[in-house]
Amino acid sequence: MKKTSLISSLVISLTFASQHSFAISAEHKTTNLYQQVDGSVKSLLLCAKEQQKLVVVAHRGGYAPGFPENALNTLERANQNIPTILEIDIVSSVDGIDYLHHDKTLDRTTTGSGKYGNKEWSDIKALRLRDDGYSVTKQHPVSLDEMLSAMQGKAFLMLDMKDPSSNQSIIEKIVKANMLQSSIFIAYNHQQAKDILTVAPNAIIAIGASSPEQVEGIKESGLDKTPFVALSGAISSDASFIKQLNSEGHFPLGSSFYGENPADARLFTQANISDFDNASQNGFQMVVSNRPLAAHKYLSENNLALRECPAEK
Repeated sequence: MKKTSLISSLVISLTFASQHSFAISAEHKTTNLYQQVDGSVKSLLLCAKEQQKLVVVAHRGGYAPGFPENALNTLERANQNIPTILEIDIVSSVDGIDYLHHDKTLDRTTTGSGKYGNKEWSDIKALRLRDDGYSVTKQHPVSLDEMLSAMQGKAFLMLDMKDPSSNQSIIEKIVKANMLQSSIFIAYNHQQAKDILTVAPNAIIAIGASSPEQVEGIKESGLDKTPFVALSGAISSDASFIKQLNSEGHFPLGSSFYGENPADARLFTQANISDFDNASQNGFQMVVSNRPLAAHKYLSENNLALRECPAEK
């Protein structure tokens, strides 16, 4: 991409954010889905399924200029402005502190370098975070404990527990913060899913289900006995097995940032985006986005976003 077009895109993004952030925030304050469903992410997804509407999942918090991925200010920005599920990545320092980070190394997202797995938390927390333009911000890596303290009682979470990290210790912290019913746990394989359910039998699992073969493997493992979040690839998918998963009571999630010209990249340049328009009809309840505020705005303007969950009579 040419430098001029990159600058133009950045200007458009910043202009969009400044013009629309207040309007989105005002809507969110008057329609607090978290309170309406008493913090139950399962109730939220059942509501979305019943209404055939979409919930935006903020990928790594939904990073933007000045808002690094997996940073506390980024999570707060998304959660305060739109109804969303915050997807975060969790790793552990060499001295056993769980904190938010995605990559195997520190180079891309922090002022540090090298692998994170051999560094102590005291060294990691002193680093500063970089945003998606590689600019250094005032933000520092945040521990899981600090994040839970800030989000307790007001946020839905989707937890991607990276290696090394302890499923049990993370789940115990989620339970202690009284956020188990508000959380979804990503499992990379059937065994990890079973390990999570052993510690927390009522937990909601998210697992790869982007092909009929994967779905068949889930059924053979017995993980389909309770509703799960089906990580089903791009939202452009129009596959019968996704609709079948939906009809069986599970919760398909689609990505808006896959491919050469993903839906996310077109949020600031196109008036109509068929990938978003067709997602709920194709069986999805959730769309995960790198630009969650813009994605929610598009969905809201096209009557596709979940806005409220009326109390049961």
